[in-house]
Amino acid sequence: MVYIVKKMEKGVQPYQFDGEFDPKKPFMPYEALNEAEIADYEWFDKYPVSFPAFARVGWNEDGLFVLMYAKEETICKEVYQWGSLQCMDSCMEFFVCPFPESDDRYLNIEINPIPTAHVGLGNGRYERAVYDGPVEGMDITVSRHEGKYWAISYRIPAKLLKEIFGKELAGGQKMRANFFKCSGTIHPHFGTWNHVTTEKPDFHTPDCFGELILE
Repeated sequence: MVYIVKKMEKGVQPYQFDGEFDPKKPFMPYEALNEAEIADYEWFDKYPVSFPAFARVGWNEDGLFVLMYAKEETICKEVYQWGSLQCMDSCMEFFVCPFPESDDRYLNIEINPIPTAHVGLGNGRYERAVYDGPVEGMDITVSRHEGKYWAISYRIPAKLLKEIFGKELAGGQKMRANFFKCSGTIHPHFGTWNHVTTEKPDFHTPDCFGELILE
């Protein structure tokens, strides 16, 4: 699948929530971004639960800006340690390989409703570098949950991308990425944006990433 990442005005920030998120109400400037639906449940026969979940991504010279939201009546938020098993809680995830033509490493960003995050870097599931605390400039925000939607928003700073990959974002750039919705404990479920072909749930499948193109 292909997702067009629209350019945002300079100075934009991660979305500032006011109570519970409602996608039927205005949420500019993120409302103007394309919506990716996380609706592919490859392992539904074994884990017969799914939730409406979506992602929107924009960019400018300051970085990538992400908003993700899911309608989940009951959520789990028990993992308070950064870089731990956030995927066991109610979790929304973004895996992105920003410069695949020159570097096959990708960031995996997994965030629960607290919010605490697991942010890793590597070219596969194993031997990944994992941040043990908040990443400077990411500025994660989270909505309240009152029985319907919960949402997260954050920035992947351009400074961080430059430090890791030695490159800057530019229009026309093609990335490889996937969006995920999951939980390993409460009503286990594993949804993806781009189809994953593994026998068991496995999001560390860069060969199954879709394409993101910076406008």
